Amino acid sequence: MHYKERELLNGDILSRRWTGKAVKDSERLKFFVDFVFERFHRRDMVPPDPLQCVYAYERLEDREVAALLAASLAVGRAQSIVDQVQGVLERLGNSPAFFLRNANAADLMAVCRGFRYRFFHEEDLRSFLKSLSHVLRTYGSLESAMASCLKRSRGDLVKGIDLFAGLMTRSGSAEPPARHRLVARPSCGSACKRWHLFLRWLVRCDAVDPGGWSCLHPRDLMVPVDTHMLAIAQTCGLTQRRHADMKTAMEITEAFRRLQPEDPVRYDFSLTRMAMRERELLEKWWELFQHSKGGTS
Repeated sequence: MHYKERELLNGDILSRRWTGKAVKDSERLKFFVDFVFERFHRRDMVPPDPLQCVYAYERLEDREVAALLAASLAVGRAQSIVDQVQGVLERLGNSPAFFLRNANAADLMAVCRGFRYRFFHEEDLRSFLKSLSHVLRTYGSLESAMASCLKRSRGDLVKGIDLFAGLMTRSGSAEPPARHRLVARPSCGSACKRWHLFLRWLVRCDAVDPGGWSCLHPRDLMVPVDTHMLAIAQTCGLTQRRHADMKTAMEITEAFRRLQPEDPVRYDFSLTRMAMRERELLEKWWELFQHSKGGTS
């Protein structure tokens, strides 16, 4: 265990920092999330995670395709997601974007044949790739498609995502809505964790997120809310909502925006990685936080 983690678990860091001081709750929270960021926000902490499937692609057009596929399949155990995403990407060849721009119905059928992951079947993947192919042919890139949707939504991120999702459920596909289970719609009330993961990966650029897109700024992003992030936010008092829906995602994002106005999703990866690997840090911090609230709130 890292020496700072030992000090945190023993209460040494927090007691030294806060003893005899009137400290706001926001300062305590900022100290903790910065500590977690320093500890966990590293490339070697990523596996197993679907994000690792995106790193292999230097060309942005391929990276964005790999990112959308990886994020869309991000349901269930991390290693199982990685295995499924890698399997599909291998069938798409060295350039997924080139393959999809030039694929015909038979090509897509071959890629999807036998695919099954949790409640997704080969028909779901085929509809997804068919729509993705049409979007690439129409707009040239996924970023161009998103930029168009954001322009139509006048910069409203949630509406922009909904318009983009609309492209993915309509473009070049006569499939019924039931065949588009890989595409979440904000207009249906979903927190759209997978869309926000996709955007975090492509808009932020640092040791973990590969970036590449310029149609959005990190300040515009929303926190991807899953069970881990919801539990963290509830423990830290960032939300009292019980369900991971869009309203919850917006509330949590606003709480982190008060800490990092220019990058509200900065702590997403490190906090969720901590929750999966060393949850006792969060539990110990909350215990110390409650005991040290003698200062100003």
